[in-house]
Amino acid sequence: MSASRDHTRVTASGFLAVALVAVAAAFFLAAARGPHQADPPPAGRDTALAEPVAGAAPLGRSDPVRLRIPRIGVDTALGRSGTTARGSLAAPPDFAHASWFDGGASPGEPGAAVLLGHVDSTAGPAVFFRLGELGAGDEVLVTRQDGTTARFVVDRTETVAKNAFPSDRVFADDGTARLWLITCGGSFDAAQRRYLSNVLASAVFVGAELTTPGHEPELAR
Repeated sequence: MSASRDHTRVTASGFLAVALVAVAAAFFLAAARGPHQADPPPAGRDTALAEPVAGAAPLGRSDPVRLRIPRIGVDTALGRSGTTARGSLAAPPDFAHASWFDGGASPGEPGAAVLLGHVDSTAGPAVFFRLGELGAGDEVLVTRQDGTTARFVVDRTETVAKNAFPSDRVFADDGTARLWLITCGGSFDAAQRRYLSNVLASAVFVGAELTTPGHEPELAR
């Protein structure tokens, strides 16, 4: 890789890290749990695989269009999230669907692909309400615009304080095609109307299949 391409990659990684710090600081503020929602979201589980996952050769870039996580009952179309005028990461545009941060890698591409989802709203549970139930070894499928379905295996889940968001680790440049699922969790501060932590799930790309609409591969349950 040329020096100029190296510089571009480092610069992009630095930008993404800053954007994710903004997530930790302010993301999902509007998703504050309201008085009509009786139950809080499931508490996040810190899990990790005992051995590293053998990743597959990465794919080229292609926009993701659908996310499925059977372990927690997620099957959602994917929107897009960018950054705000102030440079921070924009929240997903609605509560029912997850969104892809299009300033990062696409799922299956080398680097960190980030999918974001609200945990809840004043009306009740949102798309990533059960993300805290996800554990190491669970599978995730992302259907891409190019007709491939990228398969991922979760290798780590954790709940971290928003003021200690591990941006350096999220964007560690090790050549792996990695997927990050992010929402809010932990304790809810009623005065600030926000959660104090982020729930994170990291997954490694392990393969892809060509698919046709309506015939996506099923995941192991």
